[in-house]
Amino acid sequence: MMSARWIDAVEEELVQRGEAFFQLGGAGHEASAVLADHLGPHDWLQPHYRSRALLVRRGIEPARFFHGLLSTEQSDSAGRQMPAFLNDPALNVLPMTVPTGNGLLHAVGVAREVRERPDAPIVVAGVGDGTTQQGEVMEAIGEAAREGLPVLFWIEDNGYAISTHTSGRTFYDSAMGPVDQFLGAPIVRADGRDPITLDAITARAVRDVREARRPVIMVVEVERLTHHTNADDESVYRDDAERAEAREGDPIPALREHLVADGVPAADLVALDADLQIVDTWI
Repeated sequence: MMSARWIDAVEEELVQRGEAFFQLGGAGHEASAVLADHLGPHDWLQPHYRSRALLVRRGIEPARFFHGLLSTEQSDSAGRQMPAFLNDPALNVLPMTVPTGNGLLHAVGVAREVRERPDAPIVVAGVGDGTTQQGEVMEAIGEAAREGLPVLFWIEDNGYAISTHTSGRTFYDSAMGPVDQFLGAPIVRADGRDPITLDAITARAVRDVREARRPVIMVVEVERLTHHTNADDESVYRDDAERAEAREGDPIPALREHLVADGVPAADLVALDADLQIVDTWI
């Protein structure tokens, strides 16, 4: 989780230097990392672009984020794709699509191909709350439910579609209130501000998909702790009080407090932070 946070910090520094021009971060979404520990090498990921901690935990090296940011020849797309949209065939990380809803259709197609394999793989299809209202997402969930495909639809809900509030406007939390299923797929909810609780709920959801060979929709509530991208200014549509309240939902201090309470020496965590902050070796 801290690695993902510091990737954001290094990228922001490169933008400020004028060495890069477009950056989007995952601050507030880092608890997605817990998902990686419930997946095997045979499982597949079509991740959300803010699930940076999940990708790092899966095995993506930090330098690859920077190659993407700088559009180098060594980037995953040889400089032809937007930053933060990675892929890795060796890790079963599918190519991430800039029209993010399209990626869920790809994920469902992969699930159809692998559902009968004896090692019972699943496919994780990640998306944000704003994108859930796109037609491609509805098609993907409907097809997975109809065909009984092992897809975990992982929705990271930070309450915003760029600058627009999404509360009460999603299929899982409409103006009439929350629902517990959609197109036949059960909906599970979790708090991504609390990594420990999220880990337990994620374990059950993954097990359900793997054993029942059916889709599950998991809605993870998180806070977006930064602008949508560096081209955005969240202060235009979020006042100081709202932004301060969001920062209270930072999952990293929450995890730190839990670890210290569980007996991990605070000095060890400070040393880990210091190691990660040696950013010159990352650029």
